[in-house]
Amino acid sequence: MIYLMEGDRYATLEQSQVFPTLDIRALPQLIESQRSAGRLALRRAVRSWVKDQEKS
Repeated sequence: MIYLMEGDRYATLEQSQVFPTLDIRALPQLIESQRSAGRLALRRAVRSWVKDQEKS
């Protein structure tokens, strides 16, 4: 989930205001698939995924 601070409360958003082209619903599956590979592999996978999403 993405949260946005509005006043003194958080609102949930469907898409990132910073990265509006990213399909954030796919991110949990990506993280889970890389969990056993370690943190460095996970970071690399997320970076690669973000770059691929930006191209689309």
